[in-house]
Amino acid sequence: MVKDPGRRKVAGVLLLAGVEPFSARPWGRSGFYARMRIYFMGICGTAMGNAALLMRSLGHEVLGADTGVYPPMSDHLRAAGIEILEGWSADRLAQLKPDLVVVGNVASRGHPEVEWLLEARTQPYISLPELLRTRLLNERRNIV
Repeated sequence: MVKDPGRRKVAGVLLLAGVEPFSARPWGRSGFYARMRIYFMGICGTAMGNAALLMRSLGHEVLGADTGVYPPMSDHLRAAGIEILEGWSADRLAQLKPDLVVVGNVASRGHPEVEWLLEARTQPYISLPELLRTRLLNERRNIV
């Protein structure tokens, strides 16, 4: 297997050559640097929507896209000031330039935004479980 020298992982986040890792930036109280712009793929799902609300409550600018935009999740997100974009668009994602993209289960190979992330190689991205593990739980114990 040939490794791509432009890629490496730090704390579960795929980093690309020339892209400053957000983990190297000044840290805020929540484990993130102050006020990130976070984009959620599949934001209207139960888990993704609640994670987006949590990130918003921590002071981050949150937005995302989905194809199934309907109440009650869409109402909760909009009430929290979260912008919901309908449908998928690689061009739109490129223009938004978020600090971090959270890729939901709705997105896999062939998804236009995922393909753009993999081809453009300019945008840090992470899965929802990695977001929770590395940025919310940090060193804390997770008891369910």
